[in-house]
Amino acid sequence: MGALFYLGIDVSKNTLAVILLDQKEKIIWSNSSILNTLGGFQKLLDQATKRAAQKSGGEDYVIAAGMESTGVYGELLAYFLYDNNNEGRITPYVLNPAAVRSYSKACLEPNKNDPTDARVIASYLSVAIAKGQVNPWKAPSEEERTLRALSRRREELVRLLTMEKNRLEKLDNMASPSEEVVESVERLIQYLDAEIRQVEEDIDEHIDASPTLKKNAELLRSIPGVGAVSVATVLGEAGDMSRFEGIKQFTAFVGIAPVEYTSGTSVMKRSRISKRGNRWIRHVLYMATMIAVRVNPVLREFYKRLVERGKNKKVALIASMRKLLHLIWGILRNQRMFEPEYGG
Repeated sequence: MGALFYLGIDVSKNTLAVILLDQKEKIIWSNSSILNTLGGFQKLLDQATKRAAQKSGGEDYVIAAGMESTGVYGELLAYFLYDNNNEGRITPYVLNPAAVRSYSKACLEPNKNDPTDARVIASYLSVAIAKGQVNPWKAPSEEERTLRALSRRREELVRLLTMEKNRLEKLDNMASPSEEVVESVERLIQYLDAEIRQVEEDIDEHIDASPTLKKNAELLRSIPGVGAVSVATVLGEAGDMSRFEGIKQFTAFVGIAPVEYTSGTSVMKRSRISKRGNRWIRHVLYMATMIAVRVNPVLREFYKRLVERGKNKKVALIASMRKLLHLIWGILRNQRMFEPEYGG
C-alpha cells in the first residue's frame, strides 16, 4: 500500500482548517484558512497530494481524509474527494462527531479551535482505522439521496406538527385564549397535515419508480413491526448494504448500543442508547421495535426472554433494536423475505 497519511479537516461555513499527519502523527502540512468552495477543495487536494508525494519519497501513498458529519457544509467536500480520489490515493471518511469529541476528551485536549479540531480528527482517524472502527465513505446514489431528503423532510414536518398540536393544547387550557391565535394554530396544523401526506405520497412514488428501492422496500415490509416510515428511512440513510463489510459495521453506523451507569452500589442511572451513529435510523427503529416486540414473533420471544431473565425493560428494548437491525441486515443482504422459523 505504501506510505499512509491522515488528513484531518475541520469544516465551517466559509473555511476549512486542515492538517496532514504521517503514521507517527508528525505534522506534514497544515492550513487553517482554505475556502470552503470548489476552488478551495482543489487547493486542498493539490497541496495534500504534493506534500504526501514528497514525504513518501517517490513511493506510492494513500491519504485517509477525515471530516465530521456535521451537516451540509461538508457534504460538497465529501463528494469532491470521492470523485477526485487521485487514482485511489485519497480515501474520504465521514466521522461521527460524538466519537471525535469522546476521543478529544480522552486525550485531555484543552483547546477548542479549528486547527486543534483538525488535528484531533486526523489523530482519531488514525486510531479508528487501525482498530477497524470506521469505513471509507461511499457516496450514495442519486435515488438514495432523494429518498433520504424526503424522509428527513417528513420527520421535520412531523416535529413541527407536534409542536403546534402541543401549542393548541396549551391554548385550550387557558382561561381566555385569543381566538385569532387559536385559528392561526389550527390553520397551520391543517397545512402541516396536508404537507406530510404530500411528502409521504412523494416517498411512495419515488420508491415505486426505482426497481431496486421497490424490491428492498418489499423485503423490509415483510418484517412485522417495520412500517413505511422505517422502510424509507433505512433505505435512504443506509443505502446499499454492500457499503458495509458486515453486521458489525452496519450496527456501528446506526449506533445502537446500550449505555449503562453502574459503579459499586451507589451509582445507578437509567440506561440509555448511545448517541453515536445515524440518529435518523435510531429514531424510527426505536419506534418500530416498540411495535415489533408485540407483533413480531421473533422479537416478541426475544424481548420476553430478556425480561424474564431480569433485564431492565429499557435494556431489553435496546437489545431488541439490535436484533431487529440484524434482521434488516440479513434480509437486505440475502434478498429474502422475513421467515420466523429462521429468525429472518
